[in-house]
Amino acid sequence: MVRNSTATSARARAREAHARQLAERRENDRKVEEAAIAFYEASDRAEQARLDLTAAERDQATSVARLGDLGQNVAEVAALCGITQGDVRTLRKLNQADPGLEGLLDLNAPDANSDDHVTPVPALTPEDSPTPAWSETMMDAVTDENDGPHED
Repeated sequence: MVRNSTATSARARAREAHARQLAERRENDRKVEEAAIAFYEASDRAEQARLDLTAAERDQATSVARLGDLGQNVAEVAALCGITQGDVRTLRKLNQADPGLEGLLDLNAPDANSDDHVTPVPALTPEDSPTPAWSETMMDAVTDENDGPHED
């Protein structure tokens, strides 16, 4: 009889130990899943933030171009917007050079100072800006001789 009770006790202990292991694995799997979910949620928020930033920077470039169309020079735009003259030039160049900004104001257009024609800004979609390269564009923009030396 001792044998049977010992076997039953060993079997019960083994089952309890196995049940604890399974519970620990399930808990670990749940934690892994929660961490992966958090990563994907953060990735989605980051992508949306990049799209929002790109749209806001395009709006800045458009606004600076419009101020130029309204007769404001670089120094006036810089003072009005609280940015440097170099930033004004960079935004103007971005507005002229960015192929994704078709339809935006062009400072070199013959009717740039005309009040009777303003080119409408197209609606932005996620496809308009697959990569957030704005910062590189701003940093790489060449400034004119009034800015002084440009360091990379």
